[in-house]
Amino acid sequence: MFLISGGGSSQGLVETNRWFAEHIEHGRVLYIPLAGDPNYRSYEDSYSYVSAMFQEVGIEETILCTDLNNLNSEYLKGFEAIYFSGGSVAKLTQAILQADIANNLRVFEKEKVIYGQSAGAIAFGSAAGFYEDEICLSFIDYGIICHFDSNNIAEINRSIYRDVICVEDGHSFIFNNGDIEPLVGEVLVVKANEDTL
Repeated sequence: MFLISGGGSSQGLVETNRWFAEHIEHGRVLYIPLAGDPNYRSYEDSYSYVSAMFQEVGIEETILCTDLNNLNSEYLKGFEAIYFSGGSVAKLTQAILQADIANNLRVFEKEKVIYGQSAGAIAFGSAAGFYEDEICLSFIDYGIICHFDSNNIAEINRSIYRDVICVEDGHSFIFNNGDIEPLVGEVLVVKANEDTL
């Protein structure tokens, strides 16, 4: 299953993270920060931040991964979840495609949890026309719009050619076998060429 967060601060994600920790029974999490810009914040600093965030909800073991080439299915069996943080959607998508691990991630998601926040969530959706330079993995047959602001509804309606799921900072939802289940707060599905519903 996918756990999708609209973004925001660690404090704004506490309720989502508590559910996540309980769902995976406080198991091991693999953290992939490759959407981020290491010149802005090093991967080690991002890891410290994420590790502390998960420790607050009782997840004691978060493992940093910056080289995707060794993420075979056998290695991934040692984790209950994979967490992808924000940054550049294109950068993350290209890293996954270049390492040729998309199929391994598809198998993992069917059995365990992929938790994406912001760009780390958008990458698993499908290109929909809202963002510039959209390169997505299309695991989810919707576009995903994070950091959603209701003032942008008109712009979203004008630009999209695919249905999108909109989620605000601090809000989250589960996507499992094609079903959308709000977890914290609300999500909004906007249909392409139609009004919101």
